Amino acid sequence: MGFDLGVWRSDKSLGRKEAGEIYVRLCGGSTVSSGNSPKVSAFYDEITRRYPEIDTLSEDEVDGSPWACALVRSGQYVLMTIVPSRAEELVEVVSTLARKHQLLCFNPQSNDVLVQAPWTM
Repeated sequence: MGFDLGVWRSDKSLGRKEAGEIYVRLCGGSTVSSGNSPKVSAFYDEITRRYPEIDTLSEDEVDGSPWACALVRSGQYVLMTIVPSRAEELVEVVSTLARKHQLLCFNPQSNDVLVQAPWTM
Protein backbone atom coordinates (compact mmCIF):
# COMPACT_ATOMS: atom_id res chain seq x y z
CA MET A 1 0.00 0.00 0.00
CA GLY A 2 1.20 3.49 -0.73
CA PHE A 3 0.25 7.13 -0.96
CA ASP A 4 -0.31 8.28 -4.54
CA LEU A 5 0.24 11.59 -6.31
CA GLY A 6 -0.13 12.56 -9.95
CA VAL A 7 1.51 15.43 -11.82
CA TRP A 8 0.63 16.52 -15.35
CA ARG A 9 0.47 19.53 -17.65
CA SER A 10 -2.75 21.50 -17.70
CA ASP A 11 -3.27 24.91 -19.22
CA LYS A 12 -6.40 25.56 -17.18
CA SER A 13 -7.58 25.19 -13.62
CA LEU A 14 -9.44 21.96 -12.94
CA GLY A 15 -12.04 21.13 -10.36
CA ARG A 16 -11.68 18.10 -8.13
CA LYS A 17 -14.04 15.97 -10.20
CA GLU A 18 -12.39 16.71 -13.55
CA ALA A 19 -8.87 16.25 -12.12
CA GLY A 20 -9.96 12.97 -10.52
CA GLU A 21 -11.36 11.71 -13.82
CA ILE A 22 -8.13 12.61 -15.62
CA TYR A 23 -6.08 10.90 -12.91
CA VAL A 24 -8.08 7.67 -13.32
CA ARG A 25 -7.57 7.82 -17.09
CA LEU A 26 -3.83 8.34 -16.62
CA CYS A 27 -3.69 5.34 -14.30
CA GLY A 28 -5.25 3.36 -17.15
CA GLY A 29 -2.56 4.52 -19.57
CA SER A 30 -4.48 7.29 -21.35
CA THR A 31 -2.92 10.61 -22.26
CA VAL A 32 -3.93 14.16 -21.37
CA SER A 33 -2.86 15.85 -24.60
CA SER A 34 -0.85 15.22 -27.71
CA GLY A 35 2.92 15.38 -27.67
CA ASN A 36 5.38 15.45 -24.82
CA SER A 37 5.85 18.30 -22.37
CA PRO A 38 9.35 19.57 -21.57
CA LYS A 39 7.92 20.70 -18.21
CA VAL A 40 7.00 17.12 -17.32
CA SER A 41 10.47 15.93 -18.34
CA ALA A 42 12.11 18.66 -16.25
CA PHE A 43 9.93 17.74 -13.25
CA TYR A 44 10.82 14.05 -13.60
CA ASP A 45 14.53 14.82 -13.93
CA GLU A 46 14.49 17.01 -10.83
CA ILE A 47 12.45 14.68 -8.61
CA THR A 48 14.58 11.66 -9.56
CA ARG A 49 17.82 13.57 -8.95
CA ARG A 50 16.58 14.19 -5.42
CA TYR A 51 14.94 10.78 -4.96
CA PRO A 52 16.28 8.26 -7.48
CA GLU A 53 13.94 5.73 -9.04
CA ILE A 54 13.63 2.68 -6.82
CA ASP A 55 14.73 0.30 -9.58
CA THR A 56 18.08 2.12 -9.82
CA LEU A 57 18.94 1.56 -6.16
CA SER A 58 20.92 -1.23 -4.55
CA GLU A 59 19.16 -3.55 -2.11
CA ASP A 60 20.75 -1.63 0.77
CA GLU A 61 19.41 1.70 -0.54
CA VAL A 62 15.82 0.61 -1.25
CA ASP A 63 14.70 0.89 2.38
CA GLY A 64 15.66 4.58 2.39
CA SER A 65 13.66 5.38 -0.75
CA PRO A 66 10.38 7.27 -0.49
CA TRP A 67 9.03 5.34 -3.50
CA ALA A 68 6.88 2.28 -2.90
CA CYS A 69 7.41 1.23 -6.52
CA ALA A 70 8.75 2.59 -9.80
CA LEU A 71 7.27 5.86 -11.04
CA VAL A 72 4.81 5.63 -13.92
CA ARG A 73 5.52 8.27 -16.48
CA SER A 74 5.14 9.41 -20.02
CA GLY A 75 6.11 12.66 -21.64
CA GLN A 76 2.79 14.01 -20.36
CA TYR A 77 2.54 12.89 -16.73
CA VAL A 78 4.26 11.33 -13.72
CA LEU A 79 2.36 9.08 -11.29
CA MET A 80 4.03 8.36 -7.96
CA THR A 81 3.35 5.85 -5.19
CA ILE A 82 5.03 6.95 -1.98
CA VAL A 83 5.81 4.97 1.16
CA PRO A 84 3.11 6.16 3.63
CA SER A 85 5.66 7.16 6.28
CA ARG A 86 7.21 9.63 3.79
CA ALA A 87 3.94 11.00 2.38
CA GLU A 88 3.95 14.33 4.24
CA GLU A 89 7.53 15.07 3.16
CA LEU A 90 6.93 14.10 -0.46
CA VAL A 91 3.63 16.00 -0.78
CA GLU A 92 5.56 19.16 0.06
CA VAL A 93 8.45 18.40 -2.31
CA VAL A 94 6.26 17.23 -5.22
CA SER A 95 3.90 20.22 -4.83
CA THR A 96 6.83 22.64 -4.78
CA LEU A 97 8.39 21.09 -7.89
CA ALA A 98 5.02 20.95 -9.69
CA ARG A 99 4.52 24.65 -9.01
CA LYS A 100 8.07 25.40 -10.18
CA HIS A 101 7.49 23.53 -13.45
CA GLN A 102 3.91 24.80 -13.84
CA LEU A 103 2.29 21.39 -13.61
CA LEU A 104 -0.92 20.33 -11.96
CA CYS A 105 -0.47 18.17 -8.84
CA PHE A 106 -3.33 15.90 -7.75
CA ASN A 107 -3.82 13.92 -4.52
CA PRO A 108 -6.26 11.06 -5.24
CA GLN A 109 -6.55 10.10 -1.56
CA SER A 110 -8.31 13.36 -0.72
CA ASN A 111 -9.39 14.15 -4.29
CA ASP A 112 -7.62 17.51 -3.98
CA VAL A 113 -5.87 19.53 -6.65
CA LEU A 114 -2.77 20.70 -4.74
CA VAL A 115 -1.24 22.85 -7.50
CA GLN A 116 -2.89 24.10 -10.66
CA ALA A 117 -3.03 26.94 -13.17
CA PRO A 118 -2.45 29.85 -12.83
CA TRP A 119 0.34 28.44 -10.66
CA THR A 120 -0.34 30.58 -7.63
CA MET A 121 -1.70 27.98 -5.22
